[in-house]
Amino acid sequence: GNPNCRSVVGFYLEPPGGGEASPFSRYGGAETYLGFGATRLLEVFFGNNAELTGMTYRAFDGTEWAPSPAFAVEDTLVVVDGTTLELAVPLGMLAPAGAALDTGDRIQMRVVLSQGTDEAQSDAALLPEGGPARLVVPDLGLTTQVLGVTDPEGDDYGPGSYEYPTDAVFQSGVFDITGFEVGYDETNIVFKFTVRGPVDNAWGGPRGMSLQSFDIYIDQDGAGNGARQLLPARNAALSADFAWDYALWINGWTPTLYTPGAEGPEAVAVEVQVLPDPGQRKVTVKVPRSALGDDPENWAYLATVMSHDGYGPSNIRELDPTASQWQVGGRPDGTNYSRILDLAWPADGAPTQEAMLGTYSLSQTPVDELGPDDFAQLGMVRP
Repeated sequence: GNPNCRSVVGFYLEPPGGGEASPFSRYGGAETYLGFGATRLLEVFFGNNAELTGMTYRAFDGTEWAPSPAFAVEDTLVVVDGTTLELAVPLGMLAPAGAALDTGDRIQMRVVLSQGTDEAQSDAALLPEGGPARLVVPDLGLTTQVLGVTDPEGDDYGPGSYEYPTDAVFQSGVFDITGFEVGYDETNIVFKFTVRGPVDNAWGGPRGMSLQSFDIYIDQDGAGNGARQLLPARNAALSADFAWDYALWINGWTPTLYTPGAEGPEAVAVEVQVLPDPGQRKVTVKVPRSALGDDPENWAYLATVMSHDGYGPSNIRELDPTASQWQVGGRPDGTNYSRILDLAWPADGAPTQEAMLGTYSLSQTPVDELGPDDFAQLGMVRP
């Protein structure tokens, strides 16, 4: 009954780009800990009759939540339907200063419901209750695509006989590539993996993923230069028609670009961006064009996935004859079996994935004494 009463729904946000931040809400102060440093605040106001009365957009200036002219709050679309509140917020509101949001950027958010009079507000609810929500910017379609491979579902079994470890963390399809794309934007060569299963982060990888270990091999000039044998512990090689000039190892801890070297692969000092999107079950990878070159439509590619394991050979999960809690099953009786679980390979590709990964002569010789022809021979795809 008090006309001065109101409710405020505050969306506390931490977009990329940093800036002055507060870990506390505007009205609750130290009694309402957000769980992250919020830099921006979008408030939606309701009168004592639950009628929408207005909005404000604020930024933390180091001392208080001050109104910000950086965003026209009227560009936010708001719909109230019974007890449901929906907002459509322009991406520009969440972008870093002087820049734009990009695929895979992460935004932390928490919603606080505050109630009281104009003079005295107090926090009544905090959502999510367990901690901040994390929003991931989806694929915005800003990449010019040069290659798209649709891989069949359900072929995440290597040569046809491999089985997932039995622990519940290895959910169905986490190693099943269903799509692989290559493209470019103004500054990067862009690679995108889509998988059938979840892209989660069960073991807290700092790059936002834990289970998958992807490889990409690039042949820029044919078989005359480069290396045929894949990175260590993969136990596979390119067929004699190809040789890789660059190899990308994509994981949640140490994504790295390699070139062939006289003593083995050599790391390139360049940043490899890994941008998982759990909602779309996609992993986007960006490498500066200055490192790879500007002619991706004329290169050949091989994309693979293994299971990441910090205790495995070269951080690749080992195989046993029978699947166990932490080991892939289906290991043949030899030393030169591949640890690859799936290739990005079209359904009508010849030879098949099963044939490529399963056709080689088993050896008892230590792997470091074998050459490329002693392993499974893999092809590459071209745009």
